[in-house]
Amino acid sequence: DAQVVYEWLKGISEDPYNIQSLFLTEELKVELRRSTRLEPLLANVITEVDPSIRFRLATPTLVVANPTTTPPPTEAPTEPPEEIEDKTWQWVLMLVGVFFGTVAIL
Repeated sequence: DAQVVYEWLKGISEDPYNIQSLFLTEELKVELRRSTRLEPLLANVITEVDPSIRFRLATPTLVVANPTTTPPPTEAPTEPPEEIEDKTWQWVLMLVGVFFGTVAIL
């Protein structure tokens, strides 16, 4: 719920040393350590800077977002394709007629 998140961030911005704010700072430190653990140089820098990391949020503002995409257009119902008549039996009869006609001439 947007209002709950807004109230939570507002509480953190008003008192940067409350429990929520300290947990958020600790979570940031954990994520920094996790993201740099495979890069020794960055991990070393984070280890040196870690004790002095502090952050402060400005007063939050709640903005209602508009949908980023339009809903998909509804497609008009399509009629099923007409079935093509199977003319195999006509071709077989024609070939049989041609065959027997050729045999009769010979």
